[in-house]
Amino acid sequence: MGDKAKYCCIIYEVRQMALRLTRIQREKDKAGKVLVVFIHGLGATEKTWISEKTDWMKLILSDKRFLNTDVAVIKYGTSHVALGKLTSVYNRLATRFKKQQFSRVTIGEGPFANIKKLAQELKRELNMENIKNYEQILFVCHSMGGLVGIRYILEELERDTPIKVVGFISLATPYNGSNKAVYHGLIKHIHNHSQIPQLEPNSSFTDDTMRLWQKNKSKMALSCVFCYGTEDKWVTEESSIPHIIDDKWADSIPLPGNHSSILDVENHKSLPYEVISERILNIIIKNNGPTRINPGEPTSISRPPKIETSSENFSPLPFSNESEIKSEYNRLICLLDLAYFGLSIHSRLGWLFSQFAVFDESIRDFKRLVNDLKSIVLMVQKSEKRTELIRKLEDLSLYVLPFVMGEEDRPNGWKPANDLAKSIQDDIETLEYKLMGEELAAFKLGQYLGKWDNNEAVSEDKLSLYSEQLIIRLIEQLSINKEVPEEILQIFKEYRLSDSISNIHIPHRIYNKVRTMLILNLAVK
Repeated sequence: MGDKAKYCCIIYEVRQMALRLTRIQREKDKAGKVLVVFIHGLGATEKTWISEKTDWMKLILSDKRFLNTDVAVIKYGTSHVALGKLTSVYNRLATRFKKQQFSRVTIGEGPFANIKKLAQELKRELNMENIKNYEQILFVCHSMGGLVGIRYILEELERDTPIKVVGFISLATPYNGSNKAVYHGLIKHIHNHSQIPQLEPNSSFTDDTMRLWQKNKSKMALSCVFCYGTEDKWVTEESSIPHIIDDKWADSIPLPGNHSSILDVENHKSLPYEVISERILNIIIKNNGPTRINPGEPTSISRPPKIETSSENFSPLPFSNESEIKSEYNRLICLLDLAYFGLSIHSRLGWLFSQFAVFDESIRDFKRLVNDLKSIVLMVQKSEKRTELIRKLEDLSLYVLPFVMGEEDRPNGWKPANDLAKSIQDDIETLEYKLMGEELAAFKLGQYLGKWDNNEAVSEDKLSLYSEQLIIRLIEQLSINKEVPEEILQIFKEYRLSDSISNIHIPHRIYNKVRTMLILNLAVK
């Protein structure tokens, strides 16, 4: 009798679970390092991520760019309308009058778990042992699913709980509510629904979520992408981007279609998949690179970086003798250079004026770096005017050079310079959200090679094979014949076979070869 009671109790708990996670591995016998989690929205449990010919999960798992990446699908109880005990009556009528059924409206009994409860259950699923082993987790969410995902993230941040979520991509999520949700009030006497009232504009749930977001914004060490449908009548562009986001122009992505059709895909070339998959890849690359060294902080340095001025190690940036290059390739080179040098200026600042640097050469290199970055920014932004980013570069140069040369005192020491360099990096990093295709590949490749170059000088560990594969894929995307030049592959082979200190020049050699490849592409064009 006791065993039977215990068994019944277990069955009851399983039935009470409102949300479940189903994981699909790319390789049957081996879990990957990255997990992409798809979270559906209101009323759509199974069909959200499935089109007539394929589905999002199959596309990710068959995409050669996503080795070591698995997927997971979240399902939870929901429907557009919850009729409580009247559901059975509706089902009988719907069976009898099939032609009069709503084609896109789902009917359920309700009341369903509210969004905050779903976020708690998402936490439970992500804490399972087979999920905890992943190094990175990314959320891809549609509609209300974005509120479930972000609420989980914010609740964990509120409690200072470490999480492995490094990316959050939402599609038509009503952060500021949906005017369509007010239909609940018209039928509330028979509408047994706990989720829809939370989707109304200015609901206590959305207000509380935005308050948590504002409070924990500085803790959010993850990349966010916000998409909206150009023809969406349920979630407007204004609602699909949280009002606490500073630059809505940079952080929002329009997708053609309505609330549901923005997810329609046929193959890897479908626009929604191309846009979202590139953002997923960007986030993986961004978080898989070597840890950046912060200048001013003590490090266990086993060997100093050697500053070279030879053409092999410091090739000229594209503003001396390359005016004949076609504008599109000139721009690709600029984006490569901007990311390679600009996204490590914070670290290079520390190296250039560290105890290991050659003083005169360090100052000369730093002045050249700042001047070249200013020129690159002008070309990338296609503007001759003095932008905010250029002003910051000038301010950094004016602060640093007189200080290190002993011409002026700086009572606040290096902190203002460090803060300014970090701000410059942040500004440059946001440019990637305006890029697509080859331009995005050039920017990400420069970023990745720059991180590797900066870290190689102080690390005894070699670049991971996974990171090497990502770099090679980006080079393939930029190559006119979609193949990595043999000389670049040979450099990688040398790197794997060598333990020499010359390894610290390997990333820069690859960077130079890629720039040469982009120039040679013109001969074929």
